[in-house]
Amino acid sequence: MDNIPLPSTVKKGEASNSSRLLILQALVPIATHLVSSQLEAFSARLTDALFKLSDQTIRPEEASASFQAFQLLKRNNTAFYRLVVGQINAALTKEVSTINAKKKPVKKDAEDFSLVSFDEMESKLLIRNLSQSLEVNNADILVALNIRIGNVLRRTPINISQNPFRPDVFVHAVYQAWKEFDATPESHHLVLRLLQPNIFLQLKPILNEINEGLIARGIMPDISDVYRSKGKNSDANNQDEIDDRDPYLHNKLRSIFSGQPISGSGKRTAGS
Repeated sequence: MDNIPLPSTVKKGEASNSSRLLILQALVPIATHLVSSQLEAFSARLTDALFKLSDQTIRPEEASASFQAFQLLKRNNTAFYRLVVGQINAALTKEVSTINAKKKPVKKDAEDFSLVSFDEMESKLLIRNLSQSLEVNNADILVALNIRIGNVLRRTPINISQNPFRPDVFVHAVYQAWKEFDATPESHHLVLRLLQPNIFLQLKPILNEINEGLIARGIMPDISDVYRSKGKNSDANNQDEIDDRDPYLHNKLRSIFSGQPISGSGKRTAGS
């Protein structure tokens, strides 16, 4: 990763809201840079998925829409890169700038779909499903990042929904970029359905580098003690919110906090 400077660590008791915010703002170009480095591979995966769908679907309208989207992306991938980077940079910047608003998280099952169209409802569900899958796949890193960001804000821990670098932000930004890239409504839901975790941007290296950026500034280099001593009690609200959305993610995070090994995860991350 390129050396992107972060603000100097502020002594305890001297940090103002603005100085703490600067620490988080400095993480945005790190994330944006790492997204940029993945765009060629991401575009290739999406292009391949669009072509396969056009070739394999038995629905003529879907075959036509996916093939047109395939051709558009193959011929204009540079324009798509610019839109993705721009949307992600804008989304992360906005999230960081409003992080001190302390808005109460809205539970996902409380969403009211009665006033939206079927297409809007489908989009919301597809975005939510992808975001939750990415949260599960990156649960250990996200917990570490939640704790470190909470430490910067002096209100450890924060909820996943309050993390400005949560998967949901990346998913919404990429989807918005695609809608700008291809104005054809038929391609919008089609692309959302194709954006599975194996095709989407790989968030693990991005979240790892954000964690490392905080560690480099002395923000909780070792949080193993936090997992053991605070995880069970101080993160109870966060666990309740996660359990409501995805029991598997709840169990995975509970394994992290209890210090027990997580099946299928043998690697250490920036959170360990």
